[in-house]
Amino acid sequence: MKINGKPVSDGIAMYNVYKLNNQIISVNNDLISVIELEIKKFHKAIDESTIELDRLKDIASKRRELANLEVFSSHKLIVNDPLIINEVEEIIRKTRLNAASAYKNVIDKYILKFDTMKNEYMSERSNDITDIYQRVVGKLVNQNIDFNFVMTKEVILVAKDITPSMVLSLNTKLIKGIILENGGKTSHSSLMIKNLGIPLVIGVKENIDLLSSGDYIIMDGELGDIISSPTSDEIYDYIILQNKRKEEREFLAKFINKATITKDGSKIEILANINNDLEVELALKNGAEGIGLFRTEFMYLDTLDFPSEDELFNSYKKVLYAFPNKKVIIRTLDIGGDKIPKHIEFNKQDELRGLPLTLANKEVLKAQIKALLRSNKHGNLSIMFPMVGSIDSLKEAIQLVYISHYELTDSGIEVNVNYKLGIMVEEMDVVNDIESFAKEVDFFSIGTNDLLQSMYNIDRQNTDNTNDKLYLKPEFLKTIKKVINISHKAGISTSLCGEIACDIDVVPKLIKYGIDSLSMSPKKILKTRYLISNISNK
Repeated sequence: MKINGKPVSDGIAMYNVYKLNNQIISVNNDLISVIELEIKKFHKAIDESTIELDRLKDIASKRRELANLEVFSSHKLIVNDPLIINEVEEIIRKTRLNAASAYKNVIDKYILKFDTMKNEYMSERSNDITDIYQRVVGKLVNQNIDFNFVMTKEVILVAKDITPSMVLSLNTKLIKGIILENGGKTSHSSLMIKNLGIPLVIGVKENIDLLSSGDYIIMDGELGDIISSPTSDEIYDYIILQNKRKEEREFLAKFINKATITKDGSKIEILANINNDLEVELALKNGAEGIGLFRTEFMYLDTLDFPSEDELFNSYKKVLYAFPNKKVIIRTLDIGGDKIPKHIEFNKQDELRGLPLTLANKEVLKAQIKALLRSNKHGNLSIMFPMVGSIDSLKEAIQLVYISHYELTDSGIEVNVNYKLGIMVEEMDVVNDIESFAKEVDFFSIGTNDLLQSMYNIDRQNTDNTNDKLYLKPEFLKTIKKVINISHKAGISTSLCGEIACDIDVVPKLIKYGIDSLSMSPKKILKTRYLISNISNK
């Protein structure tokens, strides 16, 4: 029987199932008599959880695959969040509810908030909140979750969901694949599993109950397929496919440290698109020549409040330090539409998007710019503004960079002056006045999805622009060529972001137009580099 899920981490696994039954921490609604004693008990649980998270962070830092993942640092921030702590204390004081139940009430509210968000990335954050809840409440009721999985042979783990703490405790020598009923592609757990190189399939809602411990199954982490009780022919076919993919990976691995050069000697950079600093390891593993798009808005979606300048600085620093001699393009907040979490409110968030929205929230943008400038130790920073709207908005943003630079140096903080400023070209209004924009910036990056939407008046909520291959239309390609030509006349570079950057039908044309770099998902880099090595425009 074939079962379908969502592929997250590549790889084929053929082993017996180890079914994990979810453990539940019991919490009652008993009332307490001594309020201050209960609050003291609550703070003790917070302190013990903080110490434990520091220990887990230390364990993760010693594992090469997880060294760059600051999952437990973010958990520590949430555990110690004053808003949550104050809310729990208030419930205890007003209702005399015990600390475990009061904490559960507060955390359940946040889990519900995340679960009901339309934004997929945000809905996946409830997994982290659950992990934090289990840790704190477990200490309050003396019932910790047991992560000691008893297994004596290689298995495929099947579970409802998996938290980051559980992932850290996995025996990677024995767990050869993971199948989850829930889960999310960008959750911290999924990123950890992906970095550990374990095949992962999520979202297996139907028929997962038919998988029992001991069942022999096949799972394909690249396609999301699961074969229960496979026939001998199916096992043989998957062995052949497994070997074929292994040979392809080994072949493409030869291109990790190579420059991207066409057959006739044209050089082009292949950069990585990342959503957060946790994905730096994936970019490095796949031979990225730098970062072409760091989507910084996800850090704002991942917290219960606006991140501080120091938190932003620590995140940006990890990415810039990982590529000390390479280009790193970090995009300022592209907030708007479905990318506004319910717990953060921006001024004019229902009217504006991208740069105009952040300019209407100057203190937020200024904190981000200062964090970026502080993290530019190696002089490889490129700051990119999204959805600029108008030349006046761009000039205002550039002025804010200069003001931020001055304020930092005036306060005694050294700033490396070697940084570049650029824009995403994703609106036809910008294309139509591209010469004016070229005079103001150091680089362009063409955002093909939004540019297609702008050019053909497609609803912005419809992200499925590639199926009809609109980007192959002559007028769209002509628009890209125009942007590249104008940039080169002005002495600046142009990159192109998006999955069409690795479409073999488009790449030869982009190279012929003189594109300077292509930016894509890390897992597409090596194959694209190989394909480009066989392209000749002569």
